[in-house]
Amino acid sequence: MAKKDAAVNEWEEIRRSLTMMNEALQASTTTLQQSILTLGDRLIASNQNLANTINNRYPVANVADVACERDGIQNRGIVQPHRQV
Repeated sequence: MAKKDAAVNEWEEIRRSLTMMNEALQASTTTLQQSILTLGDRLIASNQNLANTINNRYPVANVADVACERDGIQNRGIVQPHRQV
């Protein structure tokens, strides 16, 4: 009976330990998700700032269209692996 009690106690200790590790992992995952979302928001803001800077520096109707027209690119809405000339 003592061996059985020892085995049960060991199992319960393992279960408690795994539960604590799982809770810590869940907390870390939540923190990581929040960090990724924050990083994504910062990246979007940075890209918007860059776009605003370019548009302020080169005030044309559409910088991308003008650049494509200059380079002789047709159908700029379709991403091409190589520039078409």
